[in-house]
Amino acid sequence: MLNSNDKNRIGKEAAQLSKQGMSRQEMYDKLVEEYHERITIAEIVENTPTLKAKQKWGGLNAILLSILIVIAIIDLLDLSFVGLAIDALFIYGVYNYKTKYYSWISVRAFVSVVSDTLFILSLNKEETGVFNLVLMGTVLLMILISLLLGIYLNNKICPDAEIIKEPYINENGENRLRVIHRFKD
Repeated sequence: MLNSNDKNRIGKEAAQLSKQGMSRQEMYDKLVEEYHERITIAEIVENTPTLKAKQKWGGLNAILLSILIVIAIIDLLDLSFVGLAIDALFIYGVYNYKTKYYSWISVRAFVSVVSDTLFILSLNKEETGVFNLVLMGTVLLMILISLLLGIYLNNKICPDAEIIKEPYINENGENRLRVIHRFKD
C-alpha cells in the first residue's frame, strides 16, 4: 500500500513522463513496472493528461480559463469572497489541467445557472433596465458555457480507462482475475 508521499512522488513522475510525450498507457506500464501498485497508479494516470491532449484541447481549455477569470472578477466586484475563493481554486485547476476540478466547475456552474435564472425571472423588467438584463444574460451565458466546457473537457482531456478482467493462474494453481487498465489517448 502506498502512502501519500509515494502517491505524490508517482504523480510528479507521471507528470514528467507526460511532458516527455508518453501516452497514458506507456506511463501506466512504466509506473506499474516500477511500483507494482496497479489500482493506485491507474487512478493517478487516469487524471494525468498527455502532452498531446493538452495541445489538442488547449484552445478550449483557454476559453474555459478566460470565462472563469471573468466570473472571478465579477465575484470580486460583487464582494463575493467565498465565490472568489472557489473561482481561484478552479482557475488553478484549469490552468494546470487538473481534471478532477472540471466536474466541480460544472456543479458550481449548474447551481449558478439555476440561481441566476430565478433571480432574472424575479426582476421587474421595467425597473431593472435593458442594460442590466443584457449584462445578467451575458453572465448567465458565460456560466452556461463553463458548465458545458467543464463536462466536455473532463471527458476529452483524460478519458476514463477501460478496465479488463483477465483470468490467470496464480502460483498456487488457483484461477484468479487480474485487473488490466487500457487507456485511450
